[in-house]
Amino acid sequence: GEYLVQRLTKGEAFYSSFHSILDDFIARRFSTFVETIVSSVVSGNTVAFRLLMGSLDRFTKYKHLDKKIFLQSISPFLGMVREWATIEKSSAESREWCVDFSRKLLRLEPDLLTTSLEGYQLITKIFDHFMKRDTPLSVKIDILSLLPGILAACERSTTKPATDHLPKMVKERLNEMVIYDFPINSKDLVKGSKTYTDYITALDLLLASLVSSGSALVLEILLPVLREKDHAHQSTLSYQLEVYVTSVSDENATQAW
Repeated sequence: GEYLVQRLTKGEAFYSSFHSILDDFIARRFSTFVETIVSSVVSGNTVAFRLLMGSLDRFTKYKHLDKKIFLQSISPFLGMVREWATIEKSSAESREWCVDFSRKLLRLEPDLLTTSLEGYQLITKIFDHFMKRDTPLSVKIDILSLLPGILAACERSTTKPATDHLPKMVKERLNEMVIYDFPINSKDLVKGSKTYTDYITALDLLLASLVSSGSALVLEILLPVLREKDHAHQSTLSYQLEVYVTSVSDENATQAW
């Protein structure tokens, strides 16, 4: 057969050879370079994206780098990232870049949605946009990686007026996924098929979010799945539900039951 060989640009080759030095240099001077980097990212520049992610990784990993510097520097440009990723003609690559960036941003600052208006708008817009009914389940799987951080913000929505509508939006999008993307009977899907694999992956992500957050909202979303007798994924469902029941807080237990 034929092998496709992707040629690296000179910039990509240079970055690949010296990425550690470059990432460190940019991270230490992030506020100086951030506007140029983000502008290049939304223009589709691969090296700029890798520089952005490299800096983000360093701020997450190294305590001597103050994460406030990164967050304050990137904040004015998050709207640019949000609009670039969610325009109708956005590419699969731009979506993947933006989701990866958002996921790592939440890792750097777990409270991002309740401490930064720009961060809140970025994460919730991406979730709302790519979890819509007409989006393939294979795409929604990537977006579900943002769910734990969003659920944490939902828990605080009673004390943060800006997030009041968040639980409703999340519930609507997850409900649509279960109704339109999940099978009525799990055993109707052929094990090993892409449809089955996507379904189980999405289900596992919901279960992981349920256990990590203790969210009554996620439990309610999962009720149609949990009601199915002899589910194709029954052993995992039973185990995760047991973990949830034994670890959930009294407050969330009251909401759930």
